[in-house]
Amino acid sequence: MGDNLKVIDWPPQLLLRVKNISLCAVVLIVAACSTASQQKSSPIKPYLPVLSAASLGQSLAVLQRVSGERDGRHYVMLFQLEVEPNRMAMVGNTSAGNTLFSLSYQHDNLTATVSPLLPAAVDPAFVLADIQLTFWPLAEIERALAGSEYSVKAIDGGRQLLKNDQRWVTIHYRDDGGPNNSVWPHFVEFHNEQWGYAYQIETLSIEPLTQVTDLNLSKEFVAQ
Repeated sequence: MGDNLKVIDWPPQLLLRVKNISLCAVVLIVAACSTASQQKSSPIKPYLPVLSAASLGQSLAVLQRVSGERDGRHYVMLFQLEVEPNRMAMVGNTSAGNTLFSLSYQHDNLTATVSPLLPAAVDPAFVLADIQLTFWPLAEIERALAGSEYSVKAIDGGRQLLKNDQRWVTIHYRDDGGPNNSVWPHFVEFHNEQWGYAYQIETLSIEPLTQVTDLNLSKEFVAQ
């Protein structure tokens, strides 16, 4: 993990929010983002190449709670994301404080560490693809996908990822955030319809870091 990413002492009320959380369920959902790619009908790489940290157009430290169900089991995860113009770092924890993965992206190089709790095939790059598809500017995603079999489009209250014009991922913004205004979305519903997993992303805290200057980028989502 990048040296500048601070380790969070999670607030007790977050750690105790779901007392009966199943670690197995958390492992299943993180694995679903990656191991589905091993199927013959699925790509062997994430659907979205890693977008640069600078392309977000902001410098932020964000804490998010990710929750949902898979195979009848409820799960909660906590994501810490830091983005600055020249680097990006992310940590995924269970609500009990078990670190599942960490990754950093700097100088066009993505490095990741995966917990022994997760299957060996899990690649955190797939989780990052979900996050960037959800929160990065639409124009940056369109640019990254140009010429591929994937495309992205804005829909009412959200956006969709298509593969060869077939719906792949649907994202809905359930508050005042979204692709058509300037507020960072605080509650999001994410559904990967092809790989069979869904979850909700709630932003618990968001803090601007060093001011972004001279990027000349459209700031689709702005921290408030």
